[in-house]
Amino acid sequence: MSAIVLFILMAVYESNQQDPSLDTNAWLEKYDKYRKIIEENTEITNEDNLTPEIRLHLITPRSKLWNAKSRDSPFKDSPFFAFYWAGGQGLTRYILDHPEIVKGKRVLDLGSGCGATAIAAAKCGAKSVTANDIDPLHCLLTDMNARLNNVAINITNTDFVSDMKIGTSDDWDVVLVGDMFYENPLAEELTEWLRLEKEAGKFIYIGDPGRYLFIAAQHKPGNYLEFITRYKLVTCVSIDMNAKINNVNIKITKDNLIAKTRNFTEWDCVFFGDVFYEFDMMKTMVLMMRKSCAKGTKIFIGEPCGIFRAYTMTNELKQVAQYTLPEAAEEMLGYGTTFISEFCC
Repeated sequence: MSAIVLFILMAVYESNQQDPSLDTNAWLEKYDKYRKIIEENTEITNEDNLTPEIRLHLITPRSKLWNAKSRDSPFKDSPFFAFYWAGGQGLTRYILDHPEIVKGKRVLDLGSGCGATAIAAAKCGAKSVTANDIDPLHCLLTDMNARLNNVAINITNTDFVSDMKIGTSDDWDVVLVGDMFYENPLAEELTEWLRLEKEAGKFIYIGDPGRYLFIAAQHKPGNYLEFITRYKLVTCVSIDMNAKINNVNIKITKDNLIAKTRNFTEWDCVFFGDVFYEFDMMKTMVLMMRKSCAKGTKIFIGEPCGIFRAYTMTNELKQVAQYTLPEAAEEMLGYGTTFISEFCC
């Protein structure tokens, strides 16, 4: 199942102010010792993602750290910054496809990560681009990737969200946010910060693969989010690569089985993991599960939250296991526990 990326547009604003001088990135020099470490543990690539126009230092299956234990990592914390996350991929693709939304504008890429979205904005003719991430190593990687793509980006690790620092007309006109709704209280603070940015007259675009906290933000009173588009990620390539790494053969299909089939009776057992992220799809899948289960197909579901339970009868789900996620996964996803259930008819 391909991940879904949502894009949201808020407010209309255009600035005619003169472009301010870009701040220097000299503060990153104190972290220069990590440049070689990043180079040694990442691969320069533009493959297997939505934006082949941009080359990035990334951790891939061919990198040392792909199968490394945390104790073997040269970084104090997990190197999340060296992965190209789903929301960022979609948002970057959208910018490249619609350069007019950043051309001639001052742009802030909030939670920049590997810097791909900021790089896209610079390539598309933004008047100035500021990449922001509170982690200095994220900022360092953004600098390395910007140099790799021959673009100039101002980089800062100021915590705009926690400090509730709102941009003025002299700071930025457009705010880009990718993969930031992964944990609380950050998601709640971010929602409030974006509301204030909207009221200050900014264009705001968000890319997210449908995390629970993002879905919850959409359904809060006073919701100001407007869906724009979605992209299918290059998922089958990843499945094939991971299968080879683990020396197993798997039949892989890109077919939309939900649209093409009325049930899953072709298989004896069906697993659903992290696919209940869109309400209309949930309802359709539950109906298909009922038909398949009635004909003898075993169905197991893995989900970190109970949102899909709203579309099932009380006796249809039997919890068979519960797992506590590693601390790093909890930090990344916003969940501490995941539940395994059998669908019973």
